Amino acid sequence: MGRLISAANFIRSNMPNGTTHDRPVLSPEEAWDVAAYLQSRERPKKPALDKDYPVRSEKAVDAGYGPFEDGFDAASISTVRSNRSGLRSMQ
Repeated sequence: MGRLISAANFIRSNMPNGTTHDRPVLSPEEAWDVAAYLQSRERPKKPALDKDYPVRSEKAVDAGYGPFEDGFDAASISTVRSNRSGLRSMQ
């Protein structure tokens, strides 16, 4: 569930406990909100992430971890996340 769309689909089909794919409880928007919140949380550091996708152009566009083909790295993601949390606290 490292991809936002996969997480949102899983959450909508399976949460809360006892929900079925045929009768989801959450709206698509609520499932995306939960998935986005979960992905905004700090994750354990896995060593050698650069070896996960030796050809970075094959990496999923919405992968939540670097290194990325365009050079946007994990440090940049941390900065963006901390800036977002600062904005939320000011509202």
